[in-house]
Amino acid sequence: EALARSQEDACSTFPYNEGLNLTSEPFKRVADLFAANYGVRTLFGTVVVDTILAEAAEPEGEERRKALRGVVVENVAGRQAIFAKQFIDCSGNADVLHRAGGRFTVLPEDQRMGITQVFSVSNVDRERFLAYTERKAATYEHWGNDGDDSTCENEWKQETQGEEGKLRTPYLEREFSDAERDGVIPKGSNVSGSWSTLTEDGELLNLNLVHLSGDALDPWHMSRLAVQGRAKVQDALKALRTIPGCERAKLRTFSNNLGVRDSRKCLGHYQLTGEDVLAGARFDDTVCVLPQIVDGYGVLVLGSEGGEVEVPLRAFQCDVDNLMVAGRCVSGDHISHCLTRNIKCCMLTGQSCGVIAATCIREGRSVWTVAHADVATAMDAAGFTFRATAPPSAAA
Repeated sequence: EALARSQEDACSTFPYNEGLNLTSEPFKRVADLFAANYGVRTLFGTVVVDTILAEAAEPEGEERRKALRGVVVENVAGRQAIFAKQFIDCSGNADVLHRAGGRFTVLPEDQRMGITQVFSVSNVDRERFLAYTERKAATYEHWGNDGDDSTCENEWKQETQGEEGKLRTPYLEREFSDAERDGVIPKGSNVSGSWSTLTEDGELLNLNLVHLSGDALDPWHMSRLAVQGRAKVQDALKALRTIPGCERAKLRTFSNNLGVRDSRKCLGHYQLTGEDVLAGARFDDTVCVLPQIVDGYGVLVLGSEGGEVEVPLRAFQCDVDNLMVAGRCVSGDHISHCLTRNIKCCMLTGQSCGVIAATCIREGRSVWTVAHADVATAMDAAGFTFRATAPPSAAA
């Protein structure tokens, strides 16, 4: 609620639901204030380059294991070591886990979700553009079915459950198919997708139209894709100008980074499965509950009926003790990844890891040995919902 109040002058209404889209620049200051209010010390411009491991102290009879004691970082001041009792890897690529020698899974490059160069434009005639999208009235059933197959290479095609297919969506495909046909942009441009926010000032933000394929774990490859992505935005902008209201659109910004959806996934003591997320799984050792929003690999579930998925403590226990992985790299298969990769789920898994870490420190335990009952007590004390509040609503 405090976050919403702070963003009152920085939000734009998204026309297809009752929510508000946060604009990124004001949110950065809001995030600064949140961190300061909770005593978080920030260290920007710093990367983890190595880890410091030790043999974990374990009770008699348990298997021997390694535990993370510190990380080696580099920044403008040089190389330093940071020691801590607990670590949470929120890198998005499980970089700390990787450097600690922890186990993870990676899909073959040709099976991973695509990479995108998101961008924003200005100088859009808001009324004319909204009138056009109202006439078009695209729904999720149009994803991947609204233009020639060559336009988006079927990447956007989704199998929907329940009523998702009838919901309105900010999807654009036919427009780019027509632009290819008319010679406005080259054939096989693979440009199509969605827009996210239209501000009162005529800015179309978070245009998710430019698709790339490559290895997100290869920095040379990613560097080439960054250049290719910016070049493809020029084609996307040409095609965008054929849409009513966008005839005079101008490039506003590129995203700070390429949009990576798929890389390493932690191999935890429990791996969430596609069956878990589609059936709304429940666990005795739940420490997190996620909205049933599954988006990717041809599956679309939007949680419109209040579906929830629990995540067990075991999913945060990897083979390196005192280290947890939050966000899209949470332990699971490729379909569960389509749940955990969503922003809200990343925030919730991060919050869960924070409570688990604090409980471990308070109780003098490790991530492997902390009692679920102690974590649950801490969750309740913090007012954090970690159990599903509704019966399972199977979407499978």
